Amino acid sequence: GVRWLLDVKRGILAFEQGLGKTYTAIYAALQNNQGTLVVCPASLKINWAREILKADENANICVVDGSRMNTYHTGSTSRWLIVNYDVLDRDNVQAEVMKYYPYTMILDECHAIKDIKAKRTKVALEIAKCAEHIYLLTGTYGIYQLSPASQYQITVSYPDADTVQTYRDWE
Repeated sequence: GVRWLLDVKRGILAFEQGLGKTYTAIYAALQNNQGTLVVCPASLKINWAREILKADENANICVVDGSRMNTYHTGSTSRWLIVNYDVLDRDNVQAEVMKYYPYTMILDECHAIKDIKAKRTKVALEIAKCAEHIYLLTGTYGIYQLSPASQYQITVSYPDADTVQTYRDWE
C-alpha cells in the first residue's frame, strides 16, 4: 500500500476497516519528506496524532481545535497539521495550511466530501490544489463512493493528474 501511494501520488485507499489505511498513509507521508495535512472527522483527530507518534516519535504535530491551533507534540522531524472537515473554511486554518506548502494531504473518511455542491467539498478541493500528494482514505468505498463529479474534480485539479486510482486497480 505504501509503495502504491508513493507511485501514484494521489489515490483512493479503500481498505475495509481495520486493515491499516491510517498506518499506510502515515508511512507514505513520512517518505514524502514534507509537511502533511490530515483532514478527518473531529472525533478522529487525537487518534491520528497518536498513530503518527507511533510511526515517528519525534514528530511535530499541531491539532486544530475549533479556531485554536494546539501543539499536540513538539518534535524536530516530520510536520503534521490535523484538522476536521468542519473548520477547513476558516481563514486561520487556511493560512496555517499554507505554512506547510508543499504538502501531502490525507483525507480520512473521504466520503465526507462526496457531495460536489457541499461547502466542505469545495473548500477541501481548493486546499488540495496546492498538495503534491493526496491520499483519500475510506473503509466504506462501495457504499459511500465519491460521485463521478467529485472524482473528476480531484483528477483535474492537480498538475499532471491523469486519473485517480484505487489500490484495487493497481494490484
